[in-house]
Amino acid sequence: MLISKTDFYNWAYNDLLMNNQRGHLAEYIVACALGITDNVRDEWAPYDLEYENIKLEIKSAAYLQSWHRNPTAKTKESKIIFGIAPTCDYDSITEQRIRGQKQRRADAYVFCLLKHKDIKSVNPTDTEQWEFWIVPTERINQLCGANKTVSIGVLERNFGAPVSFDDLKPTLDAICFD
Repeated sequence: MLISKTDFYNWAYNDLLMNNQRGHLAEYIVACALGITDNVRDEWAPYDLEYENIKLEIKSAAYLQSWHRNPTAKTKESKIIFGIAPTCDYDSITEQRIRGQKQRRADAYVFCLLKHKDIKSVNPTDTEQWEFWIVPTERINQLCGANKTVSIGVLERNFGAPVSFDDLKPTLDAICFD
């Protein structure tokens, strides 16, 4: 028997509010905005996407989580924090981390926030419900040093207002190529 790939995806990845699926979706949303969906995602790459020779790390967060759908769960919004921990390289052939100095491997980070706050109408596939900050890694290194996380407050204070899905590509182009 041959099983359906689509049926498997619907079974395994139906809940796009789950942290890992939302992270993969955020990567795909950014890839769509940049017009680079031809390459399939590589789980073990040292960065998430490459656009015009710019290596990008995509990070996502959301005010709402899957457990907010449970009627007995508290509906307190999640605190918005993005992971930015420096890492070691990984050798996919030997399946081992390469010893050496931990560092941030991408040239820039795209912080993606699923900003919608109504559990009844949240739709992670609606790009209108997302906002984005694009930050060169050099600026993260200067501002955050070896910190493992960065809060939304730090992003807003230091990098201004977020951009929309439609403004993602032109903003990235302006930051990285001007």
